[in-house]
Parts: sequence; structure tokens; C-alpha cells
Amino acid sequence: MKTIKQIKSEMRVIAAQMREMQENTVVEDRGFTSKEKVKWEKLLQRFDTEEKELQLLERTGVPAGDLAHAIPHLGSVMSGSSRSANSYASRFYDVKTGEAIRSWDRSTPIEAMQESLDPEQVEICRGLTFGHFLRAIQLGPRTEQEQRVLSIGTPSAGGFTVPQPLMVEFIDNLRNAAVVLAAGAVIVPMESKTLDIARLDTDPTPSWRDEGAAVTASDAVFSQVKLDAQDLSVEVVTSRELAQDSANLEAILMRSFIETFAIELDRVALVGSGTTPEPEGVLNATGVTEIDLAATTMTRYQSLVALRRDVQKANGKPTAWVMNHTTQSELAGLEDSTNQPLLAPAYYSDLETFATGGVPDNLGGGTDESPVFIGNWSDLLLGIRHDTSISVNPFLKAGTGQISWFVHLRADIQLARPASFGRIIGNIGVV
Repeated sequence: MKTIKQIKSEMRVIAAQMREMQENTVVEDRGFTSKEKVKWEKLLQRFDTEEKELQLLERTGVPAGDLAHAIPHLGSVMSGSSRSANSYASRFYDVKTGEAIRSWDRSTPIEAMQESLDPEQVEICRGLTFGHFLRAIQLGPRTEQEQRVLSIGTPSAGGFTVPQPLMVEFIDNLRNAAVVLAAGAVIVPMESKTLDIARLDTDPTPSWRDEGAAVTASDAVFSQVKLDAQDLSVEVVTSRELAQDSANLEAILMRSFIETFAIELDRVALVGSGTTPEPEGVLNATGVTEIDLAATTMTRYQSLVALRRDVQKANGKPTAWVMNHTTQSELAGLEDSTNQPLLAPAYYSDLETFATGGVPDNLGGGTDESPVFIGNWSDLLLGIRHDTSISVNPFLKAGTGQISWFVHLRADIQLARPASFGRIIGNIGVV
């Protein structure tokens, strides 16, 4: 029987191999070869199989093989199917229509993300990448196909609307760069500016009863989550020479856009103020378990252990920690009284830790506090509209020969279940 740590380690190795394959195609400006497609599918199936086994092991403590004979439908899911974990059981429903809402997590194959796209746009974009689209905007279309792609949509303020198939490619790259998405947060594609989703705020409590006795009422408390897409804009500046002479302009711009948005989405998902137009993050959301260290330092792991305990007492099922890079390194450097590395308790260390610059270290009255988060990150929803637009300032920046790119992404953050999360505030470091 493999342990949780062993499964996670295997998943990281597989993900690294897939990331390397994808990066090679971007750098070389090409698609997968037939041999690479076969390898990609095998890696994807291995990843999905490991992830399903991990989910079952975390939930039941029993390896997948021991459950398959008792639960046939799970056995078929575990057999190497490339379907995403949420492709066979939708978790979210539209309050107004009652219809299941599409959602994409880190295991959703890009093919599944493309299933509901406009067929005409899919055909027009066939063989092109997001990088080709960027180059065509900057230097003009080189082919009739690129001209058709640029004509799909032009916003009223100028610029170009990113075609749906290329936007899915952008989102696919984004979910590999944003830490909250790597930790398991869910992307909800939005077809309109707002989307209403049912949210469970309080779990029902079952009770035993005598024969013929009335059932004790204990209703679950539901509320409504409204995803309301707000405009997140960024200006990326490049030199004219880079645009004209660089053979890998597409890869450079793509990476710049992805990294810029990933850091900001991490920040707002974790510490967003909730003051319009900025979404509200875990730090400021109500219903989240909280431990306040009152401007003190952590000397051991007891605060982290207590936070996980309290979230689990609220029926939360934490999957990962998220913190600042400094906090992560300081926890790794804890020592005992003999100056030996302090062994982290399994109750803390058996959950993966993600670090991001999106968690600030300058909060609180002394501007030296950095929060720590735990949660079931699949209950954090990132709503993204398809109609992202990109424009280029046709006028060079005065005296510098630089060109400005403006990218507008419409998105929102909401918690599907606040009780699934916990936070430590008032932390001024680890000693």
C-alpha cells in the first residue's frame, strides 16, 4: 500500500514531465508530435489514476484496490480513465436554472475544457496557439487564418477579444502558475457577468430516533454565492526591438501575462479586501476558522496543529497549507533545544505546503505580520469570463521605444464553503 506522501511524490514527478513537454512545444513554437501525444496521454492517465487513489485514501484510509471490488463504479474510475474528477459528479448548480455548472480543476484534461466551446471558433483556431495570436496583434497577421482569428471579436474600446479556444489555453497555463489553483482551487467558466451558485454554510445534524417518533429537525443552512466578474487589467511593456527581432516573442509575452495574473489572483484569493471592485479573499471572509496570535511569533507547530484541528471540527477536510515563502522557510528551519532540526508532526506535514508571494508579510500594526492558510481548496471558486481582451498601444512610449500591451481579464473569487478554510493572523514570524 502506497502512503499519501508516496502518491503525492509520484504526482509531482508526472506533472513535472508534462510541464516540460508543454514548455518545449512553446519554446519551439509547435504542437505535439504523434509520439509525444501518446506519451502525454499515458502521463495524463497515470496522473488521474494517482489522484483518484489519493482522494480515496484521504477519504477512507483504504487503498483504491481494496475498495474496487466493493464499489464497482469507483473501480472503473480508477482503471486509468482520463476523465477529470469532477466530470462524473458535478458539485455546483446554478441557483436560477438548477443546471449543473461546469468547473475545471487542476486534473481536468484540456480536451474536456474545450468540449463546450463554439465549434466555429474551434475550427478557425485549429493549429494556432495563444502565442500566435499575440504575435499577430503586434506584427500583423501572416496568414489568412490569423486574419480570421483577429476578426472574431473587437471590443468597443479597441483591441481584440481572445477567441475561446485560445482563452482555454491561457487558463490551462494559468492553473499551473497560480498557487491557489495548484493547491486545488476550481475554475468556473462564466457565460455572463454574474453567476449564482448555491453554497452550504452549515451542515445538517442527523439524530437517532425511536420507532414512530418524529424526526428532529436540523436543516442545512444554504446561502447564495454570486460570482460577479470584475475587470483585472495589466499593462506589460516590451521594447520595439524585442517585438520585431525576437524569435520567441510569443513565449516571452505568454509567460509575462501568466505570471502577472497568477500572482495577483493568488493575492486576491487569499487576502482580497472585498471592497469593490476587489474580490474578497480567505483572510477577510466570514465563516472561516481563525486563530489570532496577537502579534507574536510561532516557536513550534502547535498553532498550525490547532488550526487544522479546528477546521476538521467544523467538518472541513483540509487538503493543503498556503503561506508566504518566508514563513515556509522559517518553519523548515525550526530547531530544538540542542539546535537540531525540529521534527514536524505528521498532523502538519502530511498536507502539502504551497508558498506564494501573494501572501504579504507586511500586515498588522507593525507591518510585519504574515497570515497562514489551510483549507480544502476545491471549495475556492475562481470565476473567469471568456471575453478577455488584449490591445496594444499604437504609440511608442515617449523617448524609450517601448510598446504597451493592455490585457483585461474578467474574474471573481468566492468560497463555496467558508468552513472548509482556516487562517492564522497576527503571526510576525517563526523563531
